[in-house]
Amino acid sequence: DEHQSYEHSEMPGTQAFSTAAWRRWSSKLDQVVTDDGATMDFYGEDHPEEDHRVLVDGALMSLTDDDFIPMLTPAIERINVEGCENLSGAAMAAIASTCPRLTELNLRGHWQLDPQAIAAVAENCPLTQLNVSYISMTYAALQAIANACPKLATLNVCHCFLGDESVAAVARQCLTDLNVQKCIWLTDAAVNAVAANCP
Repeated sequence: DEHQSYEHSEMPGTQAFSTAAWRRWSSKLDQVVTDDGATMDFYGEDHPEEDHRVLVDGALMSLTDDDFIPMLTPAIERINVEGCENLSGAAMAAIASTCPRLTELNLRGHWQLDPQAIAAVAENCPLTQLNVSYISMTYAALQAIANACPKLATLNVCHCFLGDESVAAVARQCLTDLNVQKCIWLTDAAVNAVAANCP
């Protein structure tokens, strides 16, 4: 079978691959199993159209806008670029303009991103799951995200240093999973807002 799964130990010099070489290599795989047992599904140019729904490049910490943006297609429904800190607002704008079917977005650790750039993605994509943990999110951005995504069910704002008003802004009936770990400024008011609005 052309599409295979490989253990991380079977991939010689994985971390030394250039981005272009890694993309060519990974496009032949359905999934890679890393040392910690996690799987990474790759979008590959050689995959048939129905396989173009997932773009996960968390293995490429040095991924840049120039690497990432050409990989986007309108068919993509899930993107996980956790830890790829070199991506900028340009990458967010490209997602917003290219991926109208995107429902799941993981930006964990992109501390340098402008929250409004993330909100712009939400305003153009029907997000149901969003991870913005370890990003300095603002009340305005979270309110825009909540208003733009009436089906947002899962939101991770761990370590975002939010206030009560930010949690109240995203506490909607559609929300079923909210992670506010390490948000040390929250009080009972935030808890009450969630209890009242997220049955």
